Amino acid sequence: MIVESYLTGIYPRSDELIKATRDFERKRITQEDLENAFKRDVTSLVQLQIEANLSYVYEGLFKWQDIYRPFVENVPGLNVGALSRHFDNNSFYKQPIVVNEINSGDLSFLNRYFYLNHLPKDKDWKAILPGPYTFAQLAENKFYKNKHELLIAISTLLSNAVEYLNELGFTYFQFSEPYLAYSHNNSKFSKDDLKAAYEIATKTPNIKYSLQVFFGDISSRLGDLLDLPVHGIGIDFTETNVANLKDYSFTKELCAGIIDGRNSLVENPENIANLVKKIKEVTNAKTIYISPNCELEFVPQAIANQKVRAIKKAADLLKGE
Repeated sequence: MIVESYLTGIYPRSDELIKATRDFERKRITQEDLENAFKRDVTSLVQLQIEANLSYVYEGLFKWQDIYRPFVENVPGLNVGALSRHFDNNSFYKQPIVVNEINSGDLSFLNRYFYLNHLPKDKDWKAILPGPYTFAQLAENKFYKNKHELLIAISTLLSNAVEYLNELGFTYFQFSEPYLAYSHNNSKFSKDDLKAAYEIATKTPNIKYSLQVFFGDISSRLGDLLDLPVHGIGIDFTETNVANLKDYSFTKELCAGIIDGRNSLVENPENIANLVKKIKEVTNAKTIYISPNCELEFVPQAIANQKVRAIKKAADLLKGE
């Protein structure tokens, strides 16, 4: 068994950065002061990931108000809608409103959301993007004839974003798809639509892709995901019983969402390691990534940092064996 690890979503801002954003809104500090506050958080998180020996490093998405916002605010054809609750969490996103043909010809705006100069040159970089299916399901469609046409347009947008970010240096791409596993929607997605979306979204060659599902148990339809053109499938093990995976042949990398991003309790490294061994026994996956089940933005940064260190300790225990 190969044990790897990485993080899976928007990272929580420090108290200092939260204060800086509020002070900037009230004109108490300058734009430069705010940028410096963002850079301090990015630098701290990158160093934490290096110390934790994570397999892929990212810069925390600290500037992303939600996973859809950079696209909604900058891509022609999309407008910013009302503030909506993101599934059953105490977090919110601004609903994408599709008012015209989605035009992804110019994606240079993405540079404003990443701190490339702060990412280490000797580590592989990971980018986290909204999953096309979730993006399409949460959007209000005022232009395309049906949801399928909208899904294809959003998949094309994300495919172009992958190509653009790959040219900047990113080599691993995670698509976040909570809609697929969320209990109120489970078993309602179309396998054919999902396959069509991912054939488009993953067309850039020679890079790695994963699909991360969370906020629910995907085990009843895991077979549909295993057929997709991605290298890894992320499963929320805070919602999924490992025993429910026993009938699947797991030929892809398994991204084990063991660390609970919605709970401030810091996991015990030995318990993490034991669960990984059980997952290996049931699935026979050759590569398992230890990761949070979802974004860690739901907990304070100090707690998130402790959870990252717990990932390292668990990985060390497993590699030691």
